[in-house]
Amino acid sequence: MLFIRLFLFSFLFLALVVSADSQDSTRVVTSFDVDLVGKHVPLIYSNRDCVNCDRFVENSNPINHFAVYNKLNLNLEFNQKHRFKLGVLGEQRGFSFGNANRNTLIVIPWIHIESRDTVTLFGHRVQHELVAGDLWQEDVDDILRFYNIDYQGVYTKLGMDNWRLGFFVISDLSQGIGLELGELHRLSFESRNADSKVFVALGHNLLSFGGHSRRRDFNVTLLGKKKFSSVEMSFQSDWRLNADLGLSPALALVMDHVTPKLKARVALRYYGAAYNNGYENDRLVYGSRLYPLKNYYRNISQWALYSDRQGSAVLGLELTGQRTAQLTEKINFHGLVDMNVIYDFTNNNLELLPAYEFTFHFHSLDNLLFEAGVTNKHMRLANHFQTSALSVLPYFTYGFKLSMASLRKSTLTRKSISHG
Repeated sequence: MLFIRLFLFSFLFLALVVSADSQDSTRVVTSFDVDLVGKHVPLIYSNRDCVNCDRFVENSNPINHFAVYNKLNLNLEFNQKHRFKLGVLGEQRGFSFGNANRNTLIVIPWIHIESRDTVTLFGHRVQHELVAGDLWQEDVDDILRFYNIDYQGVYTKLGMDNWRLGFFVISDLSQGIGLELGELHRLSFESRNADSKVFVALGHNLLSFGGHSRRRDFNVTLLGKKKFSSVEMSFQSDWRLNADLGLSPALALVMDHVTPKLKARVALRYYGAAYNNGYENDRLVYGSRLYPLKNYYRNISQWALYSDRQGSAVLGLELTGQRTAQLTEKINFHGLVDMNVIYDFTNNNLELLPAYEFTFHFHSLDNLLFEAGVTNKHMRLANHFQTSALSVLPYFTYGFKLSMASLRKSTLTRKSISHG
């Protein structure tokens, strides 16, 4: 722990040195972003059977709800290098208990910081990268544990040419998400170029007492990424080192294909029987906590989907696809398929989780659309992590999306004042 603290202090010190690079002037660009989204899945059947209800108890979701959220951001950019997003996420679920009930009115402040700069330090060109604050679905070089979730953290890197030394800290993943991980400290080294990366890391896990017999353990990670035109391949091998559990492996292979009209993913993930041991806070009941509507639009796959199967060696196949087809000048067809297949080697059990949504998008304006179609995907709030209940029957759904970026954009240039 002393080494980790000294290393973190050194990183913060160097970050201040890098940020102190003198310039003749400071150019500040300010703007606002507004995202307003509404989603309704009306209760049209008495049959509410779902594919995965035997695993989860439904407590509250947009069935017979209309959830609306508004995300307002103030953007500050300094010299095209340092960016701050100061935002407020507001959400209302007035279909549940009325539009003036405090139980259905939620306001969440959030902040996101990005900094990328290059300076000369002791005769060498040093690059510094930093992301910090509320990290929502951030890519932090992990496709087994820390993907497709929200948390607060700091990820900073320093390096020269094609190599980087990194330090990553995550805050509580025991109460925010029921993973019984109090805090993570990860030291990493990577070599990269324009289309590939090799990444090795040592992670120190500060464990919560609820499900773990030890207060701390470690993870050793090897990750590689390679881009081929519109395809990116990612591979990760991870080993958990725990004094009680021994050495436990996990592996992942992910292929992403992205074009303007098609977004697809094929992923395989394997977790050894002891790898996820203890990573489940079953005392946390999500029915009493907020499930932001923005997370409804994410893929189902996440670490908690696998760690929920305690004591089992599991293999997961993730198949997702989103396709948009233009029908007329203002009408598009949008199809989404999110299929997860999980095989439990320990209990010889196969589980299929097929989610889909097919909607027509009516574009009234460039930044405003209304949608209507069918889906079997519903928010599920009553367990220790955010996921989806998948109905057997398709439900009618409708909603709207309004997105306006860089409103009232302005630029201010301030000359530096020298002190002699």
